Amino acid sequence: DIVETYNGTAWTEVADLNTARGGLFGGPQGTTTAAIVFGGRTTATNTTNTGVTEEYNGTAWTEVSDLNTSRYEMGAGGDQTSALCAAGSYSGPTQSFVEQWDGSSWTEVANVTTRRHNMGSGGSGSDMFVTGGYSCCPASTLTSTEVWTQAFKTVTRSKLWQTHIVQQLIPGKASLRIKIVMISICRVILAMFGLWAIVVVKSVAHLATKKE
Repeated sequence: DIVETYNGTAWTEVADLNTARGGLFGGPQGTTTAAIVFGGRTTATNTTNTGVTEEYNGTAWTEVSDLNTSRYEMGAGGDQTSALCAAGSYSGPTQSFVEQWDGSSWTEVANVTTRRHNMGSGGSGSDMFVTGGYSCCPASTLTSTEVWTQAFKTVTRSKLWQTHIVQQLIPGKASLRIKIVMISICRVILAMFGLWAIVVVKSVAHLATKKE
């Protein structure tokens, strides 16, 4: 239940959690003055999972509304006011359940497509991804990625790269109309010709901005 905060130079022990737990993975979210932690397991065995949720105000932890489904090794994103808890393990098979935190309680929302635990994750309470991890029934190591906007959707690695590249290439000063048009053009070019087309796409984007 020990908690430590980092100030950029050193770690300092602060107030302990009310419920000791491990297997959190994505469970802790937020900052050193406004954090939230949820789920985990209370012993080293895999049968003592918890749904306890606690918030930290920079001084002490306070228990708030529990998860509807206890779990550990889950994916998560967000902060005290808005968070997502995705999949994970509990006293049974790996699960697909997803819950959304609104600052006061958890509500079950659309499940992930592929059951998984021990995964990579990140994002906010409204824009989050989960990637990799382990599935079950049968057991397997995963390579798939799912993203949440209003529901989890499986995306390919190339799709994630295209989105990131497009966001980097479109000039920030471009008008909304130019941005919408150029995003569509960039995605088509990248899909057809691959990453070597980046230089061409960037030149076209800047040319369009100047004409605008």
